[in-house]
Amino acid sequence: MNFFTRTFLAADEQDRTNVKELDISEAKDAILCNFIYAQNLFDDTSLDTGHGLSKGFESYYRAIANTDSTVESLEIALAEIASKLDGEYTTLFSSVFGDLRVFGAGRMPSLQELKIVSELRAVDLLKGSTKVMYAHDSGEELPEAHNGLGFSKLIFIVLQFVAFLEAYRKRQPHSGVELLFLEEPEAHLHPQMQTVFIKNVNDYLKSKPDWNVQLVVTTHSSRVVAESGFSALRYFDAASGSLDVKDLNTFRTSLEATDSDSLRFLGQYMELHRCDMFFADKVIMVEGTVERLLLPEMIKRGASELQNEYVSIIEVGGAYAVKFRSLLEFLGVPTLIITDIDSAESTGRHKRVPTTTKNAITTNITLKNWLPKATTIENLLAKSDLDKIDGKVRVAFQVPEVTGTAVGRSFEEAFILANAGVLVAASGLASESIFNDEHGARLTEDVVLADSYRIAGDINSKSDFAFDILSVPQWVTPRYISEGLTWLAPPSK
Repeated sequence: MNFFTRTFLAADEQDRTNVKELDISEAKDAILCNFIYAQNLFDDTSLDTGHGLSKGFESYYRAIANTDSTVESLEIALAEIASKLDGEYTTLFSSVFGDLRVFGAGRMPSLQELKIVSELRAVDLLKGSTKVMYAHDSGEELPEAHNGLGFSKLIFIVLQFVAFLEAYRKRQPHSGVELLFLEEPEAHLHPQMQTVFIKNVNDYLKSKPDWNVQLVVTTHSSRVVAESGFSALRYFDAASGSLDVKDLNTFRTSLEATDSDSLRFLGQYMELHRCDMFFADKVIMVEGTVERLLLPEMIKRGASELQNEYVSIIEVGGAYAVKFRSLLEFLGVPTLIITDIDSAESTGRHKRVPTTTKNAITTNITLKNWLPKATTIENLLAKSDLDKIDGKVRVAFQVPEVTGTAVGRSFEEAFILANAGVLVAASGLASESIFNDEHGARLTEDVVLADSYRIAGDINSKSDFAFDILSVPQWVTPRYISEGLTWLAPPSK
């Protein structure tokens, strides 16, 4: 049973009440649709059985047929051969038609007289008998498979573009617009080539003013996204079970009117960094290199469910996570922001101080202006878990490992507080000198816990500290990160 019918209408541009119903064939004449699929048959084996590029040249021939004198000559020659073959077919198949009449088929009034005729076309001559070869320094010619899948795909796409352009120009009546769908062009292209490719495609289309084409590219490449910019992006979100299409051009226009500085920052970020958040199931924003290096291991140890999801870990620094607020809210991707409490003096130039300092404040813009919107360290530590959540975004900053104990100012101090005993007992660390006193003797666990702020400040290389941690067994994730990962992880089944 059909529940829907399709109707095509043409409206007068000057008088919208003047409407005419169209046949589907007329609608197709007005708007062309063509596709370049991701799964093209290319071969990179020694057998070279695919000949994907050769087939691309066959498509190109179809587009330019009857526009070149060489092609015309080929068609004339084939027509002469076909005429000669018609006589041979009549002789060869006459006995077959006679047998059909004997068995009664010829007595049926609806059966027409059968005749075999030859039909030789240049495109069929090319099909299966034309190969692309690559010249080699040795003078030999190598089959197309010997040049790699990426290069073959690139040439194939270019051929398709040229073929579609020629077909568009030849079409009568001339179509008003062509919709060209390009599926995942990044397949087999290395990252730098993905960036160059999408830029060159845009430049090529702009150089053809007579080709009214709208290109739609489906992609999972952060390079393609970065090169395209917000205006061209349409984000498909199926997280809720139904498809929700979000227009980032609308987002760009809205943010430009309200917060042009953030828009400029996000645009520059897209150009300089991978835009993995557009393809992620969930996003984790971290403040520094140490957290970024250690987070995969923390997830493995305490939130293993996240290993089965596409989680994008983005290093943004303490001052810039808030600039992603509008974009994260627009995309609606569950996001955990791991940041430092950054305690400082409340007066003067806000010199950094331990979290235990009286009337200490935070210098972290995200904590002050977004989540949980508190300025003093005392107020921040009093916030509940619900206060740290805004829609699909949660912030995680340092808290006591055990109620009533010290709170770290930074990740490094928080890790030391959570693992003082393990770090004191470890040997062979690049940063182990920070756990020794002035005489070279190893500090006790109690001394490390009491002097964690100074010890964390003595770390010369945060990267070395991160690798030290990975070399030490039995360490635990600081509580504030562990709680954040638990919130982000899917429920256990």
